[in-house]
This record gives sequence, C-alpha cells and structure tokens, in this order.
Amino acid sequence: MTCLRFLIWLTFYIIEPIKVKMIEAIKNEMNFENLKTIADAAATYIHHEQLAKKMLKNCGKFLQNNLRSSNQIIEFLENELMEPELIDQILDIKCENCEYFECKDGLYAIFPRDRPLRQGVRVTKWVRTGPRIDVYECTVASVTLGTVHPMSRPNTQVEGARIVLSVSDGTQMELPIMTMSNKEFDRLVYQPAEGVTVLSLQVF
Repeated sequence: MTCLRFLIWLTFYIIEPIKVKMIEAIKNEMNFENLKTIADAAATYIHHEQLAKKMLKNCGKFLQNNLRSSNQIIEFLENELMEPELIDQILDIKCENCEYFECKDGLYAIFPRDRPLRQGVRVTKWVRTGPRIDVYECTVASVTLGTVHPMSRPNTQVEGARIVLSVSDGTQMELPIMTMSNKEFDRLVYQPAEGVTVLSLQVF
C-alpha cells in the first residue's frame, strides 16, 4: 500500500477532528497523477458517505480549478478509465445552478474571466437608492467579458464588459462589469448602472 493509499484508508477509521485534517492533507497532495487513486478510494468507503462525498468533491474542485470546461473534466475522467458510475458520482456533486463544485450560494458573483456565469443562472440583486434597498430575483440573460489589464485599478469598469439580468417582473437590467482587486485582476464583480450602488449579487 502506498503512503497516499494508507493515508486515505486511515482517514476513515480515526476520530472526527483528525479526519478533517487528514482530508485537508489529502487535498493538498492531490494532482492529476493521483486523483484517480483518491476517487477510487473514496468510492470504496460507501459506509462513510459524507466523508467519501467530501473527498470526491475535492476531486471535482481540483479538476475545475485546473481544467477549462466540463467537457475537459469528463474527458480526463474517462481517459483515467474511471467507472461510469464513479464519474457520475463526481459530476453529480456540482451545483445544477452555478455549475461549481463549491456552490456559490450566498456568495458574491465573482468568477474567473474564462468561466463567466452561464445564461440561466439564478441570482439575487440588491440595489440601494438613497435609504431604500430593493431586492430583485433575476436570471443571467448574458455576460459579455472584456480584457482586464494586469495593472488595472480596483473598481475600474472593464471596457466592453456587460451583464444582462432578466428580472422576475419581466424587465431587464444591463450593467457594466468592474474589476474587483489588483491582486485578483482575472476576477470580476458585478456593479450597477450609474446612479445606484449594488450591495450584493448572490447566486442561490
């Protein structure tokens, strides 16, 4: 038994606080070469469903962070000769709404510029006008991204970048997209049209 396999095996038979640390250690050691080993081991311990699901979720998060599309993720898993049932187990963990393995429920709608929120994602839009706060239930109609310069300052509008939201009352909002941070210039955060301030745009 390899060290990694032993670490995975041990994780299922130790007390809960140590399990958390062990799972984190396994996640930190994950790479393309050992991902199948981790996924196979997790699927073996079906009597520890929550623990196995957490490990499979980490596999999905690793792939989503390192591959550019769902098709590439599926292609990688198939090339690793994983059982179709195991591939389905991993893919089923992904949120059906935001399509992330780590669901964006309740978080700011920040995304890598090469993976914008897709059309149809449900979001909540909060807008403050003076002392008044309005809440809109929306779906993403379209996202158009622009080039973000590495030296771009925070809260700078991205030229040509827009998001269109379809509101539940039948209207639409077309909003500019702004840079969020100098340190994370490849991430964007939605901002409002001129004259109002967005408190949050949340995926749910």
